[in-house]
Amino acid sequence: MPTNHTPSSGRSQAEPGGADLGCCGFVDQEILSGSFRANLLCFLCRFAPLSEAPDATMPGIEKLPLEETLEDSPQTRSLLGVFEEDTAAISNYCTQLYQAMQRIYDAQNELSAATHLTSRLLKEYDKQRFPLGGDDEVMSSTLQQFSKVIDELSSCHAVLSTQLADAMMFPVTQFKERDLKEILTLKEVFQIASDDHDAAINRYSRLSKRKDNDKVRAEVVEDVYTSRKKQHQTMMHYFCALNTLQYKKKTALLEPLLGYMQAQ
Repeated sequence: MPTNHTPSSGRSQAEPGGADLGCCGFVDQEILSGSFRANLLCFLCRFAPLSEAPDATMPGIEKLPLEETLEDSPQTRSLLGVFEEDTAAISNYCTQLYQAMQRIYDAQNELSAATHLTSRLLKEYDKQRFPLGGDDEVMSSTLQQFSKVIDELSSCHAVLSTQLADAMMFPVTQFKERDLKEILTLKEVFQIASDDHDAAINRYSRLSKRKDNDKVRAEVVEDVYTSRKKQHQTMMHYFCALNTLQYKKKTALLEPLLGYMQAQ
């Protein structure tokens, strides 16, 4: 679990030989001179100056309290519902973004294939037999030159397709297929554990002090204990995954966009 920075690690505690630039860290004084020093500000320092180092807990991001999983109060379930609603919205938006990026990737692949085909057809112009065309050396030479240029463009498009696959499609696919699916799986496991616990509680509530013997009562009590323990464990795993998603979602949405811009 990340620990918060203490007040002693703020901006005012710059070490000798270094220039304190807040979240930029310490930079060697020797490289800071003139306009370069004025421009050496990172994105966070420029638009969100901090009096102290950034809080590792990322304030402002809500989280589900793990300590409340044992009690499992109505308030905790209500907060869980909000997180599940947020997760559903993220999943829906990510699916649409994935489909849009998949169209970009498919279009780039189609452009690469079409450009390569155009270059190949221009190269094969000399092999064509046109009844009225005759031998036109100037036309053939011109098309050959065009084919070389277009072939180079085709190579560039092929490289761009590879870059889009690695930098854009891979991260958004990982988030969609790994992180979001993990949430769905844990939700199903948690629901099954909750149903088993509710069933055990119902069996315990139907016990009769007079009619049921001690052996049956002991079995039912053990079933309640086991199902409650399993529900508690699955609930903590589920809460952890939902909390982690709140930290991952912004990065997961920005990373493929940055990959697309870099590929361009």
